Amino acid sequence: MNGNLHTQEYWRQLRDGNTDALSALYQLHYVGLINYGVKLAGDRDLANDCFTAVLLELWEKRHKLPEVTNVRSYLITCLHRRMLHEIESGKGVPTAICRWPAGRNGSGRTRNIYLLLRAMMSLQKLLPGHSAS
Repeated sequence: MNGNLHTQEYWRQLRDGNTDALSALYQLHYVGLINYGVKLAGDRDLANDCFTAVLLELWEKRHKLPEVTNVRSYLITCLHRRMLHEIESGKGVPTAICRWPAGRNGSGRTRNIYLLLRAMMSLQKLLPGHSAS
């Protein structure tokens, strides 16, 4: 099974509510999408925060997600739109990722996914070869 078929299977599992599939998509696409985000905006922290925000939004909307044939392209489009929105709005860093917003509706499971994504992002920064640029 090639990488694209693995990714499509993870996408299907994400749509079914599998948190391991969300983690797998994060791990498979982190480097490429962060590099894309850095090229787009020149800001690694913004790229990290926006990618995490995209994954959190995908989790929250998992039951409404479409079937896609190219998950990587879908994620790139989501990241691109999210980053442009953040840049155009002048926020720079998505507030939903800086902290869990007061009064935000969401199940305990959604909050746990948020915390997991934040932890994964922090751990990724500790890996050899990660630059802070």
